Order: sequence, then structure tokens, then C-alpha cells
Amino acid sequence: MLARSCVVAFAFLAACAHQNAAQPTAQPKPDMSWYRLPGGEYSVLMPPGVTTQEKAGTVANGEQMRIHIAEATPPGTGSSYLVSYAELPRDILSSVRMPDLLDGVQASTVRQVNAQLVSSKDITVNGMQGREFVARKPGEGTMLARVLVGDTGVFTLIGTYAAPQPPENVLRFLSSLTAGPRAASAGVDARTTTQPQPAPSR
Repeated sequence: MLARSCVVAFAFLAACAHQNAAQPTAQPKPDMSWYRLPGGEYSVLMPPGVTTQEKAGTVANGEQMRIHIAEATPPGTGSSYLVSYAELPRDILSSVRMPDLLDGVQASTVRQVNAQLVSSKDITVNGMQGREFVARKPGEGTMLARVLVGDTGVFTLIGTYAAPQPPENVLRFLSSLTAGPRAASAGVDARTTTQPQPAPSR
């Protein structure tokens, strides 16, 4: 379900396009290890048992878009982890208004899992603009997600959990996206600034 929601979210990005070195500091614990995204420039902390898939799409101007998805659901934890990376040409990224891109990915992701948006805020992580949001599906659990826009594509990180508060490993995962040649062998620099978003309309 999470993987499908990411693909639908980036369909919105294609429509928008038609209209318009971190310094690692901390070492991962044994239960999390570095997963290197395609191209080798970015890494993220993931639990064991990662499965991957590649999906292709076409943006509105006819150019190809490749989406890499990696996810893991450790048994007995009640949590799941998903990171997707949509590779996009720079001219596509520069033609989309950042608020429209972030609003669209957020709305599509929440809608596809039939959840209710709880909170949302704009963030900047290691120079990348983005959005962090929380959505909840009554009786099933909570989704905490980050969307980050880089120079060559869009990253979406989603952690789900059944506990009242996000587990430590979910928070570490969401804060771990790291760029640079040492990304796959060292820790993360989670320098994050936030700007609160207006409360969602009901």
C-alpha cells in the first residue's frame, strides 16, 4: 500500500511539471544499517529485511521518470519503513512550484492510505526543502512522513507505527537521509529547521 501511494503521489508531480554535503556525526546501532540509494550519493538507515522495486513513469513533457522504492517491515515491531527516490530532470524540478509539489505529494499519500491528516510543517534538512506530516488511520496506526526535494529528484520517507508515539528507530530512519561520499559508512547530520503549516481544513 505504501509503495502504491508513492507512485500515485509522483503522478501529481508530473502534472505540476506540465503547468509550471552533509557531515556525518553518529554511528548506527546494530539493528539499523545503511542502505545506499541508486547512484550512491545518498544513504538512509534501514532495519533488516529490505526489499526493493523499480517503477518507471513519464512526466508531462514526455521525459522518463524512474522511481526506486525500498521498504522493510521488521517482524514483531508494529512498524514499517519505506523510502522512495524519484529521479527527475533539473528542468522539471525547477518548473514546479515548491508549495504545489509538497502539497500534492502530501495529499496523495494521505488519500491513498485512507488516513486523516493530523499535522504538517515545512522543513529544511541539510539544505533540502521539504515537508513533514503526520496522518492517522483510526484503529490501524499512524504514519509519519518526510518529503525532501534534492537537486536530482524527490525523496519520500514514510514510517508507520501502532504505538501512541513514534518509536526511536522510526525517528532515526526519518532523520537519516545523508549525502556525500561517506554516507554509507558513517552517521547522519540531522540539521532540520521547521516552519509550521496552517491546520488542515476539515
